[in-house]
Amino acid sequence: MYLDQGKLAIISEYEMILTGSRKQFSGFYFVDSPKRNSDLVVTLLEYLFSYILKWDIKTVEDNFSIKLLKSFKLDKITVSRVITDTTANRKIHLVDGDFSESDVQKIMKLIYKDNYKLDMADITITLYKEILSGKRAKFPKYFFSEPRVGEIKACLCLQYAIMQMPPFESIEEMYKTFASKSVFVLLKPYNLELVCKRMFQYPIDYLHKSLPDRLQDEDLYQFYRRQYKIFVNETGRKY
Repeated sequence: MYLDQGKLAIISEYEMILTGSRKQFSGFYFVDSPKRNSDLVVTLLEYLFSYILKWDIKTVEDNFSIKLLKSFKLDKITVSRVITDTTANRKIHLVDGDFSESDVQKIMKLIYKDNYKLDMADITITLYKEILSGKRAKFPKYFFSEPRVGEIKACLCLQYAIMQMPPFESIEEMYKTFASKSVFVLLKPYNLELVCKRMFQYPIDYLHKSLPDRLQDEDLYQFYRRQYKIFVNETGRKY
């Protein structure tokens, strides 16, 4: 844990807050950039878990909650300052008054970096499950905005959605469905209709890019894509 002069100073103030000799942090700590402010709070969280509680990563993840942070005077500052999405400067998303599972994962990654073994796929699927369960109303703004990374996230969501759908009889039926009029009706309950329309030229492109290599069928893809293009050209619209 590297501590520059500013971080050492705020930890000193934090110790005084915990002992009751200070009520709050000095105001000048949080007039900097959102990223710097977030980094300071992450430093405090790391100090709490590593030096005060002396917990390992698994224990922190299992017990991370508003109630815990409130006990150590870090609940409000964590919710208001920690940035879980640097692209959008997005802060914490509380679900029923506590941290969502996906935000806990992101905060853990901020604290422990490469020592926290969770990748983008895990975080994406956790967040997508929260949307499907109704804990989140929609995807965060800019979630799919990075060109290549956004496409990977969209494909991960479709892979998970397909596993929740009634099973397809064959790979050809899957390709045929994604080149049919019913495809957006299929995608809508899984909150992927707009993702498909905004990120892919045709729904069948979305399917083909989402399938694992072993399930991709280039001949079926090209055949049903041509069928879809004929419909688009003849009608001037997409399904």
